[in-house]
Amino acid sequence: MKSAIEIRIKEYIEAQGLTNRRFAKDVGMGESTLYKKWREPQSFTEFELRRIANVLGISYEQVNALCVEVKNRDSIHAEQQIESVKGFHGRSGILLVIVVLGVVLLSVVLHLLSEIRLASGEP
Repeated sequence: MKSAIEIRIKEYIEAQGLTNRRFAKDVGMGESTLYKKWREPQSFTEFELRRIANVLGISYEQVNALCVEVKNRDSIHAEQQIESVKGFHGRSGILLVIVVLGVVLLSVVLHLLSEIRLASGEP
């Protein structure tokens, strides 16, 4: 999943006819560092975000908001996954109880049937 800041930087790079390497150099970081950081936007330092904002020609607050947007989207996705797992475990727990009760009931019925046969004298 692409982060909002990655999308914004790529749009800028394309519009300016730059390469990722050139953009990274313009903001004072290595190309591989840029890749790593736009995949994990929370790892950008304030200094790096200010340099990116300067190159993009937007405010620090706007650049910072692009990073926060991703954090919120990621945390919402994580919460949804947790709820999904909780729902699955809840449903599987109920299913397990039903199966165990069914087995116990079947055992009791079979036991009673065998007792009835023994009492009536059937082999």
